[in-house]
Amino acid sequence: PRALADPVEPPFCGTDRISKGPWVASVDGTTAIVRWETCVPGPTSLSLTPEAGGDARTVEGTTSSHEVLTKVKAILPDRGADLPGTWFLHEARLDSLAPSTCYAYQAAGEAGGRFCTARSPGQDLRFAFIADTNPGLAIESISKLFTTVADFRPDLTLHGGDMQYYSSGLEPYAWWFGATAPLLRSGVMWPAVGNHESEKTDEFTDYYERFWGGIGRDNVGHSYHFDSAGVHFFSLNTEESLETGSPQFTWASQQLAAATTQPGYRFSVVFFHRPLATCGDSDELEAARPALQPLFKASHVRLVLNGHMHGYERFDLDGTSCIVAGGGGGLIGDIDANAQRPLCGQRQAHGAFTHVVTFELTGTTLTGKAIDAKGETRDTFTLTVP
Repeated sequence: PRALADPVEPPFCGTDRISKGPWVASVDGTTAIVRWETCVPGPTSLSLTPEAGGDARTVEGTTSSHEVLTKVKAILPDRGADLPGTWFLHEARLDSLAPSTCYAYQAAGEAGGRFCTARSPGQDLRFAFIADTNPGLAIESISKLFTTVADFRPDLTLHGGDMQYYSSGLEPYAWWFGATAPLLRSGVMWPAVGNHESEKTDEFTDYYERFWGGIGRDNVGHSYHFDSAGVHFFSLNTEESLETGSPQFTWASQQLAAATTQPGYRFSVVFFHRPLATCGDSDELEAARPALQPLFKASHVRLVLNGHMHGYERFDLDGTSCIVAGGGGGLIGDIDANAQRPLCGQRQAHGAFTHVVTFELTGTTLTGKAIDAKGETRDTFTLTVP
């Protein structure tokens, strides 16, 4: 299999080679879902081996077809196009996995990656956060962020939305999957819905929903929940209302409260696209914030992760650390454009640079690092957690 840190050239349609992926769509303590796409019916088998060594096993997946009606072409000829036609999504559902174990896999005898099953409560945990990935603008530098994640070897990666940008004219999904291969193959990636997931007619159903739908548990719409190492993660959708009385707010209130009663519960992390607070040149959740802040405090949410504003900010909002980390590839914005906003006095760090944020949970200490495209650490912080 190709090395995890290598970019992947998109194949020509008309072969049974993988056209998009593979990627790990979901994991828990004993199961995982791996998906990949071909443009003609192709093999559905997946081989699996524990990274620490052991017997290999082969799993046969299932295939579903989807008709794409719209062609979207990149402005650069070598970036290809997302073509209309029938596309085949393959899904291997893996069961009877060992908890707290990392596996290497190979899909259809061709492309491979890794993932780790959920950690048991109390164990150490490594995860990364990235948002607003627009590698088509500067693939040489942005690919270094993806390599940073791959080298970090996380248990999981959170994506804060705006995964791909048709608006740039530079990255159809056919090219995007190859460019982001080091990120996708480094482990499971859990996304949140961003505003750029719906730029073209049927884009959301043709791509985002088909590739990342039906993941996690306790879902309502495209919000969902999962846990690892006693940490509970909640993905919310800021393209729908989060104000008091909305279905999503009601769901989040119930699920956050229920999580605190689970055996081995430590704390919660909530991630979504539009920021709870920002001093930069984007909107913030001003209308929903009066309800969300006390909900997060009452529910032991120690970390809120957002994108949308293309820069880096870290706030302390009444004991909840809020990180805006929308520097995953989009054009860096003006991080002080709205410095007069009320919560800007609580901003503890900020910077105008592309970046990814890594987190290491060891015992009762959670350490975060904002790392730029040169591999330099631009901000480090620690939180004391249960």
